[in-house]
Amino acid sequence: MTTQHTSAGETTAALRRISEHVFHIGVTFVEGYYVAECDEIPLATEAATYEALIERARLIAPEIAELNGFLGKITLEFQPDPRS
Repeated sequence: MTTQHTSAGETTAALRRISEHVFHIGVTFVEGYYVAECDEIPLATEAATYEALIERARLIAPEIAELNGFLGKITLEFQPDPRS
Protein backbone atom coordinates (compact mmCIF):
# COMPACT_ATOMS: atom_id res chain seq x y z
CA MET A 1 0.00 0.00 0.00
CA THR A 2 1.37 3.42 -0.95
CA THR A 3 0.74 6.40 1.29
CA GLN A 4 0.57 9.77 -0.39
CA HIS A 5 1.86 12.73 1.63
CA THR A 6 0.76 16.27 0.91
CA SER A 7 2.01 19.56 2.25
CA ALA A 8 -0.18 21.96 4.21
CA GLY A 9 -0.27 24.24 1.16
CA GLU A 10 -1.52 21.45 -1.10
CA THR A 11 -4.19 20.50 1.44
CA THR A 12 -5.34 24.12 1.75
CA ALA A 13 -5.49 24.49 -2.04
CA ALA A 14 -7.50 21.27 -2.35
CA LEU A 15 -9.98 22.39 0.31
CA ARG A 16 -10.34 25.77 -1.38
CA ARG A 17 -11.26 24.07 -4.63
CA ILE A 18 -13.88 21.84 -2.94
CA SER A 19 -15.55 24.61 -0.92
CA GLU A 20 -17.94 27.23 -2.26
CA HIS A 21 -16.33 29.67 -4.66
CA VAL A 22 -17.54 33.00 -6.03
CA PHE A 23 -16.54 33.85 -9.59
CA HIS A 24 -16.65 37.46 -10.77
CA ILE A 25 -17.89 37.66 -14.35
CA GLY A 26 -17.03 40.83 -16.25
CA VAL A 27 -19.71 41.90 -18.73
CA THR A 28 -19.07 44.25 -21.63
CA PHE A 29 -21.08 45.32 -24.69
CA VAL A 30 -18.98 45.05 -27.84
CA GLU A 31 -20.15 45.55 -31.44
CA GLY A 32 -23.78 44.63 -30.73
CA TYR A 33 -23.10 41.70 -28.38
CA TYR A 34 -22.89 41.25 -24.65
CA VAL A 35 -19.68 39.46 -23.67
CA ALA A 36 -19.02 37.68 -20.36
CA GLU A 37 -15.46 36.86 -19.28
CA CYS A 38 -13.91 35.31 -16.20
CA ASP A 39 -10.20 34.50 -16.07
CA GLU A 40 -10.54 32.36 -12.93
CA ILE A 41 -12.29 29.39 -14.56
CA PRO A 42 -11.73 30.50 -17.62
CA LEU A 43 -15.04 31.50 -19.18
CA ALA A 44 -15.80 33.57 -22.27
CA THR A 45 -19.16 33.68 -24.03
CA GLU A 46 -21.41 36.13 -25.84
CA ALA A 47 -25.09 36.71 -26.58
CA ALA A 48 -27.35 39.24 -28.29
CA THR A 49 -29.10 40.27 -25.04
CA TYR A 50 -27.96 40.70 -21.45
CA GLU A 51 -30.57 38.18 -20.24
CA ALA A 52 -29.43 35.57 -22.77
CA LEU A 53 -25.81 36.16 -21.72
CA ILE A 54 -26.61 35.56 -18.05
CA GLU A 55 -28.53 32.39 -18.92
CA ARG A 56 -25.69 31.12 -21.13
CA ALA A 57 -23.00 31.84 -18.52
CA ARG A 58 -25.02 30.07 -15.80
CA LEU A 59 -25.44 27.09 -18.10
CA ILE A 60 -21.76 26.62 -19.01
CA ALA A 61 -19.94 27.90 -15.89
CA PRO A 62 -20.46 24.81 -13.67
CA GLU A 63 -18.90 22.46 -16.22
CA ILE A 64 -16.00 24.82 -16.94
CA ALA A 65 -15.38 25.25 -13.21
CA GLU A 66 -15.39 21.49 -12.65
CA LEU A 67 -13.00 20.91 -15.56
CA ASN A 68 -10.65 23.40 -13.90
CA GLY A 69 -10.72 21.66 -10.51
CA PHE A 70 -13.42 23.64 -8.67
CA LEU A 71 -15.60 20.88 -7.23
CA GLY A 72 -17.80 22.69 -4.72
CA LYS A 73 -20.74 25.01 -5.11
CA ILE A 74 -20.13 27.99 -7.37
CA THR A 75 -21.72 31.41 -7.34
CA LEU A 76 -21.52 33.80 -10.27
CA GLU A 77 -21.43 37.55 -9.67
CA PHE A 78 -21.96 39.55 -12.86
CA GLN A 79 -20.18 42.89 -13.03
CA PRO A 80 -21.22 45.04 -16.01
CA ASP A 81 -18.53 47.43 -17.25
CA PRO A 82 -20.01 50.95 -16.92
CA ARG A 83 -17.88 52.12 -19.87
CA SER A 84 -19.57 49.79 -22.37
